[in-house]
Amino acid sequence: MNADPIDQARRLACDRFPDALAVTLAGSAAAGRATARSDLDIAVLVEDGGETGRETIRFEGRAVELFVHTRAGLADLFAADVAARWL
Repeated sequence: MNADPIDQARRLACDRFPDALAVTLAGSAAAGRATARSDLDIAVLVEDGGETGRETIRFEGRAVELFVHTRAGLADLFAADVAARWL
């Protein structure tokens, strides 16, 4: 597998999340350190009311970790993280 991870992430996002508000590639692929065996870590922001969750899939032979959130869901996640911190 010699596919460029950034191009793969773009194809996956266009194919699976055409109405996404934002898509972010993270991890080794975003840092330019991906190898042929590296997975893709992709965060997707969808409209409120959309399906959210975490999913591991294979796309074009590469493992992909998807993290799908809504704006409201992210706000709740951040609030919970702040509340859990020692101030």
